[in-house]
Amino acid sequence: MTQPVIALASSTKFYDETKEYVRQLQDAGFTVHHPAFEFDDAHDQTITQKEKESLTFRFLDLLDETNILYVVAKDGYVGYSVTIEIAYAYAKGLSIYSSESIREMAVNALVAKALPFTDFLDMVRSGDS
Repeated sequence: MTQPVIALASSTKFYDETKEYVRQLQDAGFTVHHPAFEFDDAHDQTITQKEKESLTFRFLDLLDETNILYVVAKDGYVGYSVTIEIAYAYAKGLSIYSSESIREMAVNALVAKALPFTDFLDMVRSGDS
């Protein structure tokens, strides 16, 4: 059985945590797609409409190469971009997990299960996804 390709979706607010999750998944041997970390709140930069469009479509293209989407949803929060990514992943038939239950019930309905990251990592390592 081949290992799944995993994508992580996250608000820029949670990029530090998400980077650590990416590292752990890569250390476990998984191919991992992730947000463009260079466009985070810490860099205090302005992103143009054209750049945002490019980033959005680039990530959706990466989801086309993905089997599982893990959403970092601290305190149940996801923003508009992550909501789009979840809906796209759902429409593509990906397995979707989130770190916590997402506050917006319509978005949460698209998630298979809320799993803390350590439980998610154990699950994908065991091949039970």
